[in-house]
Formats: sequence, structure tokens, C-alpha cells
Amino acid sequence: MSNILIIDDQPYLRELFSHDLIKQAYKVWSAADAESVKGYLENSNLDLVLLELSVQGFRGWGMHK
Repeated sequence: MSNILIIDDQPYLRELFSHDLIKQAYKVWSAADAESVKGYLENSNLDLVLLELSVQGFRGWGMHK
């Protein structure tokens, strides 16, 4: 089973992507901001991250402090 993190600030998009992946037996987490993402990255063994690049706390490919 793959572990997937979905990062998007729109709740309906996180739910949309999560719903289909969970139905296919993936373990899915979701986050809405950079602070939440840090916790998942430090404490989880993720196989895939789906990231919206304009999420609060992110600027392009990097996190800003």
C-alpha cells in the first residue's frame, strides 16, 4: 500500500483526490498549509506527494519561513 500526501488549500480538491485514492486502497493524508506539511514530512514515510504550488506558506518549489 502506498502512502500519499495531498497538499492543497482548497478542501473540496483535497476531498476529491482523497476519495478516489482511498477507494483504490491507498493510505492518504491531506494538508492545507506549509506548517502541516512539515509535520507529515518529518513523521511519515510517504511514497508520493501531490502539491499545489500556490499553497499558503509555499512559494514555488520551496517553503518560506
